[in-house]
Amino acid sequence: MTTRTTASAKPELWGLLDAIVEQLPPTKSKLEALLNVSFERRIDRNKTTYFVCERVPPGSFGVTISTMSFHEPAGEHRGDLMMELTGADVGGDAIAARFPGGHWVPPPPPGWGGDDAGPAYLVDRPWGQLAFALAPGADATIRRVSFAPGLRGSPGI
Repeated sequence: MTTRTTASAKPELWGLLDAIVEQLPPTKSKLEALLNVSFERRIDRNKTTYFVCERVPPGSFGVTISTMSFHEPAGEHRGDLMMELTGADVGGDAIAARFPGGHWVPPPPPGWGGDDAGPAYLVDRPWGQLAFALAPGADATIRRVSFAPGLRGSPGI
């Protein structure tokens, strides 16, 4: 997969991802301290509690997070975290180079995943699975990152 990459965006993005990994499993207090934001507690229709923060400022990592949501560990669930990025301008080649050994998942067929679905890159890490969703198109750049502690070998996005 050939995509563009802005060199200046990579160190900040990788720093952000490394810092989040240090906070796994995710908890409200750890992530609020790391990002200097407040998360709102919500309950979904299945009565599952999760936390959301919209429009996380770039802060010291220089990466704009439009939305971050996560579940804290509960029972056998190890927690998970997903963030939507804007302006990271990091493509598939840079992701695969930084996190070798993963595999690409092609975008869904037209009509199955929405018109804005692009490819995904999944990689197992010592702590669990890291998944990247890219925007569709020839210049696909990172759009979403998810962390799934304890999960290995199955799709995370």
